[in-house]
Amino acid sequence: SMPATCPRRDAVEVRVMRGAWNMAFAGVMALTAVGEADAATAKREAAGTLADGTAVEAVTLTAANGVSARILTYGATLQSLSGPDRNGKVADVLLGYDDARDYAEHPNFFGVTVGRYANRIAGGKFTLDGKAYQLPLNDKVNSLHGGTQGFDKRPWRIVAVKDGSVMLALTSADGDQGYPGKLDVTVTYAMADDGALTITFGAKTDKPTIVNMT
Repeated sequence: SMPATCPRRDAVEVRVMRGAWNMAFAGVMALTAVGEADAATAKREAAGTLADGTAVEAVTLTAANGVSARILTYGATLQSLSGPDRNGKVADVLLGYDDARDYAEHPNFFGVTVGRYANRIAGGKFTLDGKAYQLPLNDKVNSLHGGTQGFDKRPWRIVAVKDGSVMLALTSADGDQGYPGKLDVTVTYAMADDGALTITFGAKTDKPTIVNMT
């Protein structure tokens, strides 16, 4: 199935929200409400380079109660999600790598932004408006998670860092990985004052295409 189709030929926008996580951490996370003076913060810093010399940046979002999320520009990746337990001990609850380069050299889809199309497309084929499209096959006889060079394997650019949030953007050209239409995508990570993390996806296209980001 293809649940997120962009049907118009003028620019359209698709927005998907993936869980506002009030971090209970299996019942052991103690979060307390905070006031306006304890707003979440955002810190931008260098996070190393890939083997080809591409620079990677990181933005860490931190709430006053100690909950934090670290986002990498490579793959718009949520690298870590940490917070204190009832005894105040901070732990990271995500699977991932400590070194940004490992996401490129040992890809496992840990915390990455997947696109254009998450999950498998059988045979790498789909038909839209009567036209058949063939995508690269990277999962035996299927196309998986956007193809051999999906959004998880691209350096994203930081658009804005403010008020406990970061927005990253990426442009996918018409025909990229076999998909029709130029696609301008964004992902915004936002940390609320109380430690709730919200992830919002946006996409704009200039012709009919299929989109299923996660």
